[in-house]
Amino acid sequence: MKNALLLLLALLGALTADALEIKDVRWGFDGRVVPDRFAILSVLVENPTAQPFDGQMILEQTQGIGGTAGAPIVQPIYVAPGSARYVQFQPYISDQNTGWHLRWGRDQRDVDAPTSAGPARVFLADPESTLAAAVRMKIFPDDLFPTTVGATDGLAAVVLDHVPRWEVARREAFIDWLHRGGVVHLLRGANGTLPEFTAELAPLNGTADRSRIGAGAVFRHTIARADITEPFLDEHGSPARDLRNGKQINLYAFDQTLLQKLASLTKPRIAWWLVYLLTASYLVVVGPAHFLTGRRMNYRLSILAFLGIVAAYAASFAWAGRRGADETQRVHSISIAHSLGGTRYDVIQWISAFVTHGDLYKLTHAAPSNLYSVGTSDPVHGQILNGRDGILAVDLPLYSSRPFIHRGVMQGDDTSVTVEKWETDSAGTLTALTLRHGPAFPQPIDEMVLKCVDQFFTMIVTGDRFTLRAPEPADTFFANVSQEIPSPWMTTQEGDQAAWLRKSIKTLIARDLGGAERMPHEIPPPALAPDEALLYILTRAPAGFHLRGGDFASENGTVLYVQKITKPEP
Repeated sequence: MKNALLLLLALLGALTADALEIKDVRWGFDGRVVPDRFAILSVLVENPTAQPFDGQMILEQTQGIGGTAGAPIVQPIYVAPGSARYVQFQPYISDQNTGWHLRWGRDQRDVDAPTSAGPARVFLADPESTLAAAVRMKIFPDDLFPTTVGATDGLAAVVLDHVPRWEVARREAFIDWLHRGGVVHLLRGANGTLPEFTAELAPLNGTADRSRIGAGAVFRHTIARADITEPFLDEHGSPARDLRNGKQINLYAFDQTLLQKLASLTKPRIAWWLVYLLTASYLVVVGPAHFLTGRRMNYRLSILAFLGIVAAYAASFAWAGRRGADETQRVHSISIAHSLGGTRYDVIQWISAFVTHGDLYKLTHAAPSNLYSVGTSDPVHGQILNGRDGILAVDLPLYSSRPFIHRGVMQGDDTSVTVEKWETDSAGTLTALTLRHGPAFPQPIDEMVLKCVDQFFTMIVTGDRFTLRAPEPADTFFANVSQEIPSPWMTTQEGDQAAWLRKSIKTLIARDLGGAERMPHEIPPPALAPDEALLYILTRAPAGFHLRGGDFASENGTVLYVQKITKPEP
C-alpha cells in the first residue's frame, strides 16, 4: 500500500512538473518587429508548482490548420518551484509568417503573429526601479536586452540614465549594436550626473555632446527623463525610421530567391547518356536475354543469375549517380558583413549545403552565438538551437541541398582603409576621394561601391588605392534592381559565384540598407553626415565565415563587407 502511494505521488509530481503558466509575451523591443530580420520574442513563464521544471520550450511557426512551417526553435529552460523567469527566442520574421505557438511538456499555447514596423526607439529601464513611471516614451526592460547583436535589428536608438546590471554577453552585444550603427541618448541619473560605465561599456563615457563609436553615436543631454519624447529624438539625431511599402515592386521574396539560386549552383551533373544506356541494357538483359538463356539453365541457377544481374545493375546505377555528384559535399554562401572594429564582423549569411549521403547533420559556425533559420515555409525535419554555441540540426537525404540563413559575430579580413584625400564642393558634396588599404585587405576585389549621403560611387582600384567614378543618385542607382537575382547559369563559367553576384551587388546593397522602392518593404537607413561614407567591398569570404560540421569538402563563399569611413580632422 505504501509503495502504491509513493508511485501515485511520483506520477502526480510528473504531471504537475509541466504545469508552467505564461504570464507575458512580448515581440521585439516595442511590441513590433522588422520584417525579414531576426527578432526577439520574450516569454515570461511561471512555475506555480512544488516541482522544478527542467526541460525544453519549443517555438514553432504555424501554417494552415494544424500545420507547421520551417524548423522548430528549441530553448532549454529551468524554472525553480514557485518562481518565474523570461525565456527569449530569436526567430527569423518573414512575410510568410501567419502565427506561432509554444510547446512545453504536454502543454502548448498559441502566440499571435507580430506587427511589422521600423526599428524601435525605447527607454532602456531598470525593471526594479520605480522611476520609469515618469517616462513619456516606450519602455524596454534592460534585463531583456539580447545576448547577441544579431537579434538587435529591431532597435534603432535607446535612452539610458543608469548602468545596467548586465553579464558579459549582454554588454558585448550592446557595444556591438552601437558599433553596428545604434544610437544611445544618455541622461543624467537621480544623482544629477551621467552614468559612469566600466568594462565593455566604458566607450560610452565622455563629456562631448556627441561622440562617434564605430558606425554608431552617443548623445549626452541635460534634460530630465520626463522631458524626453520621441519628437525630441526626431530633432536630436534619431529620427523615426518608419516601415514603408515599396513602389513599383519587381523583387519579391529576396531570401527565398537568393537561397534557391545558391542551391542551383550545386546541382549534380548527372551523366544521363550513361544512365539511359544502363536502363536500355537492363531492360534487354533482364527481359529477353535472361528468358532465352534461362530456358537452357537449371532453374536454381537461373534465379541466382537474375538476382546477380539486378544487384550488378543496382551498383552500376549508384556508381553513375555518385560520379555525377563528384562524390563531394560542398557549400555555397553569400554574406553581408558589417565591421565591428578590427577583424570582427556582424555577419548575416545565406547558405546552401549540398550532401552526398543522408544523415542527421549538426551545422554550426565559429561564432560565440549563432542564430539560424531554414528560410522556408515548408516543414523541415530538424530543429534549431539559437544562442550560445547554436546549431542547426537537420535530417538531409542523400544528394540534396539544405538552404538556410545564419547570423553571428565572426572573424574576417581587415577592411580598414586610410583616407588620403577627401574633397567636397561649396555645397558639401563629395567630389574627390582617395583611399589606401593595408597589406591584410581582402583580395581579389570583385566590386567596390561607396555611399556618401544619397550618392553612390563605383570605385576604381589601382594597386593599393581606390578612387571615385562619376556618382549616381540613389533613385538611379536602385532603378535597375532586377525582378530576381540573376541566375548563375547566365555566366560563361558554370559555378562562377562572384561573376553572377556582380550583377546583383545593387540588390545586396539595397537589402542591407533596409530595402528600396522596388522591394516589398523599405526602411530608411540611418542618415550619413557629409563627412561620413559607407564602403561596400565584394570579395571572397574568409575561412572564419565558413560552415562547420558535416564533413564538407569545400565552401565557395562570397562576402559583401561594409566598412564605415569618416573624413579626417583637418
